[in-house]
Amino acid sequence: MKHELNDWAKQTIEESDVGHYIDKAYVNDLLQTHCEGKLDLSRKIWTILMFMIWHQVFIEEKFSFPETKVATFTNSRAKKFIFT
Repeated sequence: MKHELNDWAKQTIEESDVGHYIDKAYVNDLLQTHCEGKLDLSRKIWTILMFMIWHQVFIEEKFSFPETKVATFTNSRAKKFIFT
C-alpha cells in the first residue's frame, strides 16, 4: 500500500460510508505512517480496507454483479448438477 495500492487505498477510505463505525481520519493517519516507513501497518490497514469494501458491496450496494448460477446435486450417486 506504500506504492501501487496507495491511491486505491485512499480512494476506498474516502468513498466508503463507514464513518459511523470507523474513524476515517485515523485510518488515513495509519496509512500515512505506513507509507512513511515508520511502522509496518499493512495487515491492520488491509483488514480495515477489506471491511470497507465488504460494506460497499453488501451494505451500500455500491457495486452490482451479474447473477451467478449455483450448482446443486440432484442426488449423490448420479452426481448430476442442476444450475439455477
